Amino acid sequence: MSDNDRPLKRARLSDTTSSPDLPDSSNANAFKPHHEFWLPDGNIILVARAIGFRVYRGLIAAQSTVFEDMFAASSTDPNEIFDGCPVVHLSDSPEDLVHLVRVLLPKSQRLYNRPELRPFSEVSALIRLAHKYHIQDVQDQALASLRDSVLSSDLDNWYKMPAMTSIATIDMIGVINLARLTDTLSILPGAFFVCTLLPPGKLLGGLTHEDGTVEQLSRDDLQRCLEGQRTLAIEASLLPTRIFASIPVLDCTTPTHCQSWCRRALVAIVSSEQIVAQQSPLGSWRDVIVSPTPDGGTDTTKVCGTCEKELLKRDRRERWRIWKRMPEIFGIKVEGWGAGVDGETPTTGT
Repeated sequence: MSDNDRPLKRARLSDTTSSPDLPDSSNANAFKPHHEFWLPDGNIILVARAIGFRVYRGLIAAQSTVFEDMFAASSTDPNEIFDGCPVVHLSDSPEDLVHLVRVLLPKSQRLYNRPELRPFSEVSALIRLAHKYHIQDVQDQALASLRDSVLSSDLDNWYKMPAMTSIATIDMIGVINLARLTDTLSILPGAFFVCTLLPPGKLLGGLTHEDGTVEQLSRDDLQRCLEGQRTLAIEASLLPTRIFASIPVLDCTTPTHCQSWCRRALVAIVSSEQIVAQQSPLGSWRDVIVSPTPDGGTDTTKVCGTCEKELLKRDRRERWRIWKRMPEIFGIKVEGWGAGVDGETPTTGT
């Protein structure tokens, strides 16, 4: 067993013949040093579930008034001292705490909002602990990695923005709770929407964290998901008719052909259980409307150029209509949601 794997006991005034680094399994307050953050010249020890982090008191306190107050109130009792360092017990998991300490005591750069992909477990821990310990800039940067990438409130960005966080569908349970915790309402509609894609069993089962704890939605938010799921399923089933019906349009160059093609396409869509089951209410029908030929051209066996433009316009307009309704669908209010989007102007690839 290496020195860093041994449980450490607190030094007592009566300990004159034994080393404080010796294991002491009988001591209920024994802890093991964290493999990454046991700094030899550290002057305070944070203990999270029997894992000790020996760090720099002044640097931590300077970034958090909560830690500053905790350190000021730390006991001078010899039983609360190890190797000359006050020992402060925290209720957090070591898996969460290490993410925060890496930001507060960086080995490279201080800013959190970096371009590389990060796991959601890291982002979640940072938001929760930064909120708890009043470290606003870290909370803001971690929230930005969600809000400005995978959970944009802008319809075009929803499709375009590169993900900065490695996030799974099940993680959206955690995102909803983070939004509630920090009052970041702008990420709620998107998170609720993704949660509706979860099978009921997974939605009810919750999100399992690194430390094994399970996080679940509140009863009210779970109800919002289930009711929203039903509403969105109805919207998705109506989309094909809203897009492909009523063709040809004015100025159509081949009205009989365009009308016949749209009718066949609509019948094929609504009669296919696989297509209906897989189609999201925010998913585009562009690939059905426009199909490139092997030589890079356009499949002219579909509709004329005028009808194609109309179908693409409807496709975007219908998705925008649903997008704008998201807060209403999930029974929440988000100021400014859908503002600045006309729902008419097609965006390339969307």
